[in-house]
Formats: sequence, structure tokens, C-alpha cells
Amino acid sequence: TTTTNPAKPMKFTVTATLTITARDGSQTPPRSFTRTATANYTRSSQVLGDSAAAQEAGERAARSVAESLRLALLAAATR
Repeated sequence: TTTTNPAKPMKFTVTATLTITARDGSQTPPRSFTRTATANYTRSSQVLGDSAAAQEAGERAARSVAESLRLALLAAATR
């Protein structure tokens, strides 16, 4: 007999855009940075566990996007 594995790999994707505009009235065009991050998790047909895993994966992806945008902002500020 074969037993099927109820665990299913899933992905949670977060995309964020940061737009910086000059406040001093200059003609500098706005700068825009977009970053995307994906976090993997496993769905196992347990409603509470699946919900917690998806939420945790979403938080990991959001932290990753925020860090990536922070680094992009720092890099742009040094140019």
C-alpha cells in the first residue's frame, strides 16, 4: 500500500515599493525602489497549524522586503 504525504509546499510572496520625492521644491525626479521576497512554508491540512505557518511565512517575507528596501535606500543615499 502507498501512503500519500498530506504536506504541501507553499509560498508566501510580498512585494513592496518605496518612492522618494524631493520636499525642497527641486526638480529632482522621484526615485522608486521595488523589492519582492518569498518565504516557503508547508501546509499540512491542520487548519490552525496551516494558518500559523502562513502568517509566520508572511512575516518573514515582509521582514526580508523591508531589509532589502532599507539597503536600497542606504545605497541610493551614498550616490
